[in-house]
Formats: sequence, C-alpha cells, structure tokens
Amino acid sequence: FFFFQHPSMKWFRVIALCFFVAIACSDIIGGLGGDNFTCIPYPVVMPSEVIHPYTLGETQINITTYTQPASDGSVGLYSFINLHENENTSVVAAKTLIYQKGGGSITFLEHGGTRDIYFVFNGVNYSIDPNRMFTMEGLEANLIPFNADAAAAVLEFSQVLLDIYQFDSQKIVLALHNDSPNYSALDYLPGGPYADEAQKVHIGTLFIPRDFFYIANGIVGNQVYDCLTSQGFNAVLQVPYIAPNSTLTNDGSLSVYSAMHGKPYVNTEAAAACCSQGTAVVNQLILLDHLTTEVATLSQ
Repeated sequence: FFFFQHPSMKWFRVIALCFFVAIACSDIIGGLGGDNFTCIPYPVVMPSEVIHPYTLGETQINITTYTQPASDGSVGLYSFINLHENENTSVVAAKTLIYQKGGGSITFLEHGGTRDIYFVFNGVNYSIDPNRMFTMEGLEANLIPFNADAAAAVLEFSQVLLDIYQFDSQKIVLALHNDSPNYSALDYLPGGPYADEAQKVHIGTLFIPRDFFYIANGIVGNQVYDCLTSQGFNAVLQVPYIAPNSTLTNDGSLSVYSAMHGKPYVNTEAAAACCSQGTAVVNQLILLDHLTTEVATLSQ
C-alpha cells in the first residue's frame, strides 16, 4: 500500500487503475443489453524496488532498481535506465509500459530530486551531470570544479551503476529522458547546435520535435532508425564511433559510451509533463510502446 503512495507513482496509479477498470468493464461493454455481469480473473502482480546505497565521497546516492514481473512471475523483456532524477515523466511512462507489456525493470538514481548530482568529496562541493560521467573526457569537461581524484571516484560510481543495470548483458540499452522547450530533434539538423553529432535526422508528422528517439549508430541502430522513421516518428541517428578518428564528441554520455563499446542504444526523449496533465506521459508511453515492439526481436 505505502509503495503506491509515493509521489512519483501518481500517474502510474491513475493509469494502472484505469487499466483494471477497463478490464473489469470489458464484459459489460461487450454484453450490453444482457442481465449478467461476469467477473474476469486477472492476475495482480505487484512491482518491487531494490535500493542500492552508494557513498560518493561523503554523499549517499541511491541506485534503485524497479522491477515489474510478468503475469507469470518471470522477469520480463525490457530493461530501462534513467539518469536524471528530475525527468520523472519518462519513468512513469516506462512503469506503465512494463506493467501492461509483459514486465521489465527500470534502474534510476535518487539523490534529492535534482538533474545534476551534488556531492562532497574531501570536504569540497562538486556537481556532475550523471549523463556526462561515463568517460574521463566527459568528467574533465563537466565535473565542477574538476579534480582528478573526485573524477576517478565518479567514474567508479558510474561503473557500479552500469553493473547494477547489467550493461554488459543488455542486448540494447533503453534510456529514458525528458526535455525542456529549448531542446528537440531540430537541434541536430544542419545549422543546429548539435548538427555535427548526427548522421541522420528525421522530423516526422506524429509528434512535436521534442518527442523523438536518439539512436546510437551501428547495424542495429540503423535498422531501428529506419523502422521508426518509416512509421512517422522523429529520430536522430548519432554519428558512428570509429576510433581514433571519430567526429563524435566524447562528452561522457551513455550514448557515446555505448557506441564506444559497440552496444546498441536508444534514448526515448520526450517533453516533460506540465500542469498535472497526463498528455506528456501518454505521448512517451506511445513512443516506448512502438520502440519496445520493434526491439523485442533482439531478446528472442
């Protein structure tokens, strides 16, 4: 009971309750005009959370794994990772998706509700964008202030996070992000601020440019890009990582780290929820639903 009272579960509770009501009422709707109501047995499989406390310097950060078993109790196909704690719309959408689509897990960080991680190391305050901590080059450019020992500690933390997410065994990395009005797929078009990071950009007709897929290059990445863009979705295909002469900026992001390690990667990027409206959650849920349908064959 208390698990479902957490504020982050607000939209998940609403959608899950509507899901159950729809199932319960389906027999009534299908049999309008009849006199009988038939109760349809439907298994209720509750989610669980495992919290992995980690001390970065003198600051505790929680790495949390949220797991929704399938109706038969199995683990499920989909493993998501969310790096920015304040981008909660994506997490709610993913929780809803894995509930209704055969189970899965979400690994996310908890450190006070902020986008960046603020921590104390040897008595000094530092900050780092957790999506810039996976390479030393990314830390050199983004750890504020920069200190080699603090950077090494953050890099170690990033590897612990990837181990908990089971990065090495994932067939595809499924990242979850939400964006602000000043960032969209349009930024990757020629002349845009991130044009050099994109090999291909497609602006579709189904959603606003803020709702898009960011896909790491490679055989699988190209196939996913072609599949999703053919259906009208917005998508960006990252330039390939070809060491040592890649034009891809080593910014320490998970997309770059995945590319460096030859791991397929797709980020579902969508506008954050605003003003208690569920539209943003639903939009991201639609994107995730189509993405997971297309990549399900990788797990078969």
